[in-house]
Amino acid sequence: MAPPRFDELTKKQRRRLLGRAIGRVSATTVLLFGLYYVLPVENKTETSAVVMLGVGLVVFVAALAFQVRQIINADYPQLRAVEAAGIAVPLLVIVFAFVYLNLSVGDGDTFSEPLSRSGSLYFTITVLSTVGFGDITPIGDTPRLIVSLQMMLDLVLIGFILRLLTGAARTGLQRQQVTTPDQPTTTATATVAPLLAAGDPTSSLDDAPLVHDLIAAEEPTAGPAPTDPRSPAEPTTERDAPAAGTGPERSGP
Repeated sequence: MAPPRFDELTKKQRRRLLGRAIGRVSATTVLLFGLYYVLPVENKTETSAVVMLGVGLVVFVAALAFQVRQIINADYPQLRAVEAAGIAVPLLVIVFAFVYLNLSVGDGDTFSEPLSRSGSLYFTITVLSTVGFGDITPIGDTPRLIVSLQMMLDLVLIGFILRLLTGAARTGLQRQQVTTPDQPTTTATATVAPLLAAGDPTSSLDDAPLVHDLIAAEEPTAGPAPTDPRSPAEPTTERDAPAAGTGPERSGP
């Protein structure tokens, strides 16, 4: 049995679902940032940083694919799509921030100033939001290429993520509609019900003459009346039939 739609739930049930979704997003975000501040940072070369970026993007795509599957199979796909977007964006930020941090630790001249964990996170968010204060800038070809890649991914991936999650939510809603189709409504009832709702509340469908006209119009038209099997020339009453033993008069000799 399919669950009720989100707008059919009570306020208490909706608040409970929203609270759970916000709680999961908050817990996942705190976990991601906690790992970012705890994971060890080594002196990585530029090549190692590029490999690390590739691995991070693979993890991001895998997490996004998992979220899409969860949206399609969710009881409330739209709510699940918002939750997935709230998880995907912080994950993308963490991937690039960790790469920038390793680049700065490996070579202090990679950026205009050495980046700490918070500084790397700050720089990533400014690039994501296209603010670009200019206080931190990349120096060298490799960091500039990575920053350029993030700019393009920010423009493409965020729009793609929103489109993908919206499509997954729509697919989940269509699956629910197929599982629980709506009951058909006759044309007469659908046409007259708004009129009755705007008129006398004590009236009913049976009292409305328009209903009878619409129902009669919906019913199949009766065919032609059956013809009388008897011949038209055959008399139908005793008065029309000739008297017994009588016939046409004969003329005299």
